[in-house]
Amino acid sequence: MKNPTVHLDMADVVVERPFTHSDHVCLDRAAVCRLIDELCWKLETLPPTAAESITTYFPHSTKWQKRLVIPNPSRLMTPKPLAIVGFFGCVRRTISPSIKQQIAEGDKQLLDNFAHFPAVLAYSSRMLPDELNFANLVVLNSEDAIMKWRDYPPHPYLTDVVSPDFYEYVRIYNGRLPSGGLQNSSLLQFMRVKYWDYRVSPTWHAVRRL
Repeated sequence: MKNPTVHLDMADVVVERPFTHSDHVCLDRAAVCRLIDELCWKLETLPPTAAESITTYFPHSTKWQKRLVIPNPSRLMTPKPLAIVGFFGCVRRTISPSIKQQIAEGDKQLLDNFAHFPAVLAYSSRMLPDELNFANLVVLNSEDAIMKWRDYPPHPYLTDVVSPDFYEYVRIYNGRLPSGGLQNSSLLQFMRVKYWDYRVSPTWHAVRRL
């Protein structure tokens, strides 16, 4: 059995779930804009015809604080409207080794599958100031692609099976950038934010229109 989806307006407050407060929208938007800016800066260093997948890490690949994956940079060189997904999750303080292993394997499979899902144009993650959680950005070529990407392996398994034991709660934003928005992240528009609270069973779920 699933809990019914709760629909929130901007003024609604869920007192027992502070992670859903509307104040998070501005803070999360700033973090996503930063990731968009860093993507733009990276593209500016590449030739217009660059088509090979690139992955950059900071400070290094074995223990990184920032990671940027661009499967085919040339697909981002021509200005066009883009679909944006922003993901923020609060990791549990205690996680079993098997769940950590499944997350690591799912992350690798996710990156490997970009070659078979060209709608994903970029994927970026950046450690937040708490030194535990990350802001995550996915750039796609259309809003229709968001739903298809969510249903593309290994997403369903990670979302339905692994995430409840890895996260306490998550916030996921759907948004858009107009043509030329990569060069001006202030044009980012969030349309909605979805919430999942895995600390209760069945999972509590809500959607807020923005």
